[in-house]
Amino acid sequence: MRTRYDVIVIGAGPGGATAAAELARNGLTTLMVERKPLPRHKACGGGLPMAVGDLIPEIPAGVVEATVTWMRHTWNFQDAVLFPVNNPDSMPDITLWMVRRDRFDEHLAQRAINFGAELADGLHIRHIEAEGGRFRLVGENGWSATADYVVGADGANGITASSFGLRQKRQIGIAMEGELSYNWDRADHPDLRPEVLHLEYGRVKHGYAWIFPKGDHLNVGAGRMRSTTASSSRTNLEEAHPLGDQFKAVVEDYLNSLGIEGREGIRFYAHPLPIWNGPEPLEAADGHVLLVGDAAGLVDPLFGDGILNAIRSGFIAARLILNGSAAQYTQQIQREIGRNLEAARRLANLFYRFPALCYQVAVKRLEMTRLAAQLFCGKVEFSEVAPLALKRIRTALMRRGNRSYSDQTDPTQHAGELG
Repeated sequence: MRTRYDVIVIGAGPGGATAAAELARNGLTTLMVERKPLPRHKACGGGLPMAVGDLIPEIPAGVVEATVTWMRHTWNFQDAVLFPVNNPDSMPDITLWMVRRDRFDEHLAQRAINFGAELADGLHIRHIEAEGGRFRLVGENGWSATADYVVGADGANGITASSFGLRQKRQIGIAMEGELSYNWDRADHPDLRPEVLHLEYGRVKHGYAWIFPKGDHLNVGAGRMRSTTASSSRTNLEEAHPLGDQFKAVVEDYLNSLGIEGREGIRFYAHPLPIWNGPEPLEAADGHVLLVGDAAGLVDPLFGDGILNAIRSGFIAARLILNGSAAQYTQQIQREIGRNLEAARRLANLFYRFPALCYQVAVKRLEMTRLAAQLFCGKVEFSEVAPLALKRIRTALMRRGNRSYSDQTDPTQHAGELG
């Protein structure tokens, strides 16, 4: 392994592996550094928008463990609705893929290696310093290497952002997930099928719970999308207390509601959700240090998804490095991703402030499930639908203002902010 590179990418998740692949395939010497040996568990629900397949067509069928074409929604585990994500009278164009992140991330890393990138996994970067117009990265056991560019794909609490004074005011949500072995020949509930995704909205404040189908198991979890601005890490279940205990109780009740037994011994993993919190600098050193994916806070404020935007940001970072305009990275992220996330943030602020009302007037409508699937899959932009959605729910708030739909005593007192 050499010690001098054009680019060192810290983190071999979707954003980092995508950037490394593009840089290497275009001739730059590129090193991916991953803290844990691959494949490694990655706490994540594993829902993958089909748009990823448009960006990275080499994803093998074996990586996708289930294909979701239906969504089941509940409020406090009741008032259930089950909707298809596609119109049965037209050609299906929406697919939600379910993957295991260990296999998916390993595939993306191997793809980058196939294009010429090097991988140093099981290596923890402890220090980054400027050195003669380049950057020296220092790891464990005396390892070090230099690069002209550093791409930080090292997550919500990575060393890249902290080393260069980026992402000072982060909005950190939190999610927790676990895996439950499951045989699809069982008949616990008629709606528990490998093509059905389950979402529960009433039991998690400012968030939701889920049951996602996988090949031989269920991914179960809960996430809170709105939290206080954070500067510290909450990356495991113990540090997440008391939310960890609350989330576990919600998951237990969710499984009970579907009659699922044999769930002893689920190991839960908690992880931070770096929610988009508005435009901010995402590059340093005249564009020679760039943040992608979760490190850049590109998690969708409504769904809590970050995979698609991580991959998109990896492509953008590589493109700008290759054409010598990396100093424009923040502007380009805002143009291609940030504007859409701003619209998502407005919708999320409304949805999680008045979830009961939004469940009744939006979630329980067939066309809204299809629209949500289109938004998640990147077929429709939040910026296209946010103005009308905000107007409709604001109208519903005004009409039903004598009823409580949130923590607010008067649900109309903030209605003027929503339109």
